[in-house]
Amino acid sequence: GGEREGTGWEGKERATVCKSELIEGYMMKGLMVALLYGGTSISITFFNKAVLSVYDFNFPMLLTLIQMLCSLTFLFVSRQQQWIAAPPLSWTHARLVLPVSVCFSGMVMTGLAALRLVNVPMFGALRRLTTLIVVAGQFLVMRKATPPDELLAVVTMVLGALVAGMGDITVSFVGLCLVSLNCFVTAGYLVCIGKLKRETTMDTFTQMLYNNLLSLVPMILVVSVSEVGEELVSFPHWSDPMFLLCLVMSATQAFLLNWFIFLCSRVNSPLTTSVTGQIKGILTTVFGFFLFDDTVPAPLMVFGLTASSVASIWYAKIKFEQQHRAKSKESPLPSYEQPRRYRPVNL
Repeated sequence: GGEREGTGWEGKERATVCKSELIEGYMMKGLMVALLYGGTSISITFFNKAVLSVYDFNFPMLLTLIQMLCSLTFLFVSRQQQWIAAPPLSWTHARLVLPVSVCFSGMVMTGLAALRLVNVPMFGALRRLTTLIVVAGQFLVMRKATPPDELLAVVTMVLGALVAGMGDITVSFVGLCLVSLNCFVTAGYLVCIGKLKRETTMDTFTQMLYNNLLSLVPMILVVSVSEVGEELVSFPHWSDPMFLLCLVMSATQAFLLNWFIFLCSRVNSPLTTSVTGQIKGILTTVFGFFLFDDTVPAPLMVFGLTASSVASIWYAKIKFEQQHRAKSKESPLPSYEQPRRYRPVNL
């Protein structure tokens, strides 16, 4: 009887350890996806800034269209070669993805238009407003209250960004409006992806395919009306290899960024995706001071950016501790101090 009881306890212990290892593996996957999303987001911000500001490519909607066409090319080739599995297209799925597609188009267009008018450090700082909007949206839609320390960190991030904006002598009012609009649209995009994840079983590539297809025709119409003309044809850098390299990198990394945003929102929560955005925003702010010459540091601007960045680190720490506590409650580690009656008896 003692041997059977011991074997049962050892089996439970092994099952608990395996479950713990699976959860740790899932957490590592979530961390890796978040890092890939953050790294790609930093990189594409700099390439977009180079295309739009350094080379004065005053066609942000055309750049968006090029990025969409590049993403669709990758998706259709991968589907044709059976590198990815995607179900046949259907109107039912299209209707479900439509809100995501609308938010996606708005996010990309407002982001590129704002980046042309706002320097990189301020762009990254002001986009931290997205987290506050996500917190408010979760409370209004899901009645999910935010802990006081977390809310204080988010508010400090936003206030620091606003103080930095007051101290930025190169700030553009139109640029500020576009960044603010971009924050609202990005928050809606993250929430819509999270909602789609809960309501459907669509994989990442299928969502991306619908997302880009639904956005394509409206974007073609916008570009045809607003940006096609003599100025586009006579753009002086079409033969510049460095400009073309930046344009290609921008287009290809747009596909990777969309993929990693989808993965991050599916593997993690929308709020975790937003946290990753805050961390990469700090790095973007630092590098943006040195890589582009449109940033003029001022004491108030530096103070605001520093306060916002420190609050971002505090916020990330709070979210990490919350996730760690939640995982610990879901899967407590096995206790090795079991009562003696569960141990095998050696006679």
